[in-house]
Amino acid sequence: MRPLQLSPAQIDVLREMGNIGASHAATALSKLLSSTINMKMPSAAVLPLAEIAEAMGCPDKLMAGAYIRIDGDFAGNFLFLMDLESAGRLLDTLVAASTADKVEWSELELSTFGEVANILCASYMTAVTNLTHLNVHTSVPAIAVDMMGAMLDIALLDSAAQATEALLLQTEIQRGTEDLDAHLVLLPDPGAMAVLLRAVGCWDRGE
Repeated sequence: MRPLQLSPAQIDVLREMGNIGASHAATALSKLLSSTINMKMPSAAVLPLAEIAEAMGCPDKLMAGAYIRIDGDFAGNFLFLMDLESAGRLLDTLVAASTADKVEWSELELSTFGEVANILCASYMTAVTNLTHLNVHTSVPAIAVDMMGAMLDIALLDSAAQATEALLLQTEIQRGTEDLDAHLVLLPDPGAMAVLLRAVGCWDRGE
């Protein structure tokens, strides 16, 4: 099965869903962190699975990751990734213990990172469901600190065997003057991307 070819207009729709979700996530994270958080998703790309790791940088880089399964009218896998420095600075506000230079995190740190990922995933999927009226539900996040390539491999193994592409959303999280980079990777089950785009009326939209 060939990777899905989407027009720039269709990719813009997916990115705009991400920005709407990011706005909701920023509000929720601001309350959680007791500080002002701004978020945006400046770029979106649909890439073949084999190109995702290369597009995100070095596959051997250690990162914090959260994996969430999405089921319902739209099904797929959701992966939230941050480098350890950015994740450590984000969590330091919540758990008062820097994780920036640690490969092994405490249960509290893992749980807190999972909550942040859950907020992001829920916000993005709420934006999707509000626009499409699709019915979806998400699993409890599974958290790991590992090489980026290894975490992508796990997500791919759990994806449907015929999955061919992934949506990569660059995510910028800003807290005051502090910028934190993250990545959201959406691995749709076969046919799920068409369901999503058809629901917002742009499945046949060209450039």
